[in-house]
Amino acid sequence: MRMTLPTAVAACLLAGAAACLLAVPAGAGTLRRTCPSTVPVDGTPTRIVILRSTTCAQARRVLRLYDRGTRPGTWRCALTHAPFDHIDGRIVGVACGRGGPAGDLRKRPHAFLGTISASAPAPDAGDRGA
Repeated sequence: MRMTLPTAVAACLLAGAAACLLAVPAGAGTLRRTCPSTVPVDGTPTRIVILRSTTCAQARRVLRLYDRGTRPGTWRCALTHAPFDHIDGRIVGVACGRGGPAGDLRKRPHAFLGTISASAPAPDAGDRGA
């Protein structure tokens, strides 16, 4: 069977698109990003680090609600405990996640972290019952 020029061009474009999709690493869409401003959590300036599938504005809203003691909808948040993980030289103080199975909040389909300066006092569970 002989291909016409438009059919041959379409076949080449389709093959090129498939090759591009295969070349993209699986984790490319899950790169973490740091939000530009901080949110006070128990009076400590907390910088938000987005892990996946949320925006800085949504993460700020969730973290503010959590700080006020209000459950932020379907989101789950928890303070971290020693030994603390570090991201970019900052202590991970709180983790929030939404969706997915129970377990590590950082592994949820929608997730972010709250980090504090390494020179700040370590986060304390205080009256949160954590």
